[in-house]
Amino acid sequence: MVWPLAPVAASPLEHSTPVITHPAPPSSQPAAQPPQPGTAQPVSSAPAAKDPRAILQEEWDRVSNSKDIAALQEFQRKHPDSPFAAQAAARIELHSWELAAGTKDVNALRAFRTQFPNGPHAAQAAAELETLESEVNTRSILNVLAGYRTAYDNRDTGAIQNIWPTLGRDDMAKIETFFKATKSAKMVLQPVSQPKFSGDTAVVACIRSINVQMKDGARQKPIDQNVNVRLKKSGSAWVITALE
Repeated sequence: MVWPLAPVAASPLEHSTPVITHPAPPSSQPAAQPPQPGTAQPVSSAPAAKDPRAILQEEWDRVSNSKDIAALQEFQRKHPDSPFAAQAAARIELHSWELAAGTKDVNALRAFRTQFPNGPHAAQAAAELETLESEVNTRSILNVLAGYRTAYDNRDTGAIQNIWPTLGRDDMAKIETFFKATKSAKMVLQPVSQPKFSGDTAVVACIRSINVQMKDGARQKPIDQNVNVRLKKSGSAWVITALE
């Protein structure tokens, strides 16, 4: 008789729940790696601060070769203690002189001398100013002499008094008496040399003669006289102070 085989008990492993493993998802941020020896480090993209000396040099280069006095003065104001301060001052003086001398203007030269009394061009400015003032004053004096002749010819005692304000009452009375006694009196007052100046005074050598016609028609022969006309500057005008 064959006995049935008893069922074999299942192994505990056959009934256990299987374990499923999944790989870990990759991290979105890679782990920082320490720098390796000998590996070059990245250079920062921020610009380096500019050397103040280089900035100053650039500013000076922009104005040094120009003739812009205002720009040079602004540089001088901003950088009074810079190494370029003396060069800036020298260029300002030079360009100011070029402008003043080029105008041939007395007032411009006077302003230059006031601003730069001890500059490199001070002596040249003084000489130029003296020459120009002499020319201007000479023209003014010649105009005064011409005006005096015209006033005399026109028997205009008021104009004579304005041109020769130091004439006293007695002198003016003699001139008026002379005009009343004559029909006409024409004066020649011819300078024979350039005026000589001494500050605000001047003297000019002249030849004077007067052609007189009396009321009865008789004429007096003019006699040439060497005279010195002395003048003084009164404000911006010249006036006669004496005729010797």
